[in-house]
Amino acid sequence: MNFFRRIKELRAEDRVAIENSQALLEEAVRTDPHVEEMHRLAQEKLREAEEQARRLQAADHRNHYSESLTHAFRGRTA
Repeated sequence: MNFFRRIKELRAEDRVAIENSQALLEEAVRTDPHVEEMHRLAQEKLREAEEQARRLQAADHRNHYSESLTHAFRGRTA
């Protein structure tokens, strides 16, 4: 029984430590305006990367279609 009591105490200590860590993290994020600017820039770069990925995917699709036509006219299947 002592073992289970100790585990229960450790769980309670872990829960308190997690809550304290989360509170400290929230406070650090709230108090640092530089973090908000970095987050905004990261979101902007993500949008740019997604747009570039869409353009590259479209170009890849066009190239695959052109390659398929080339192979078809040469008598081979794509």
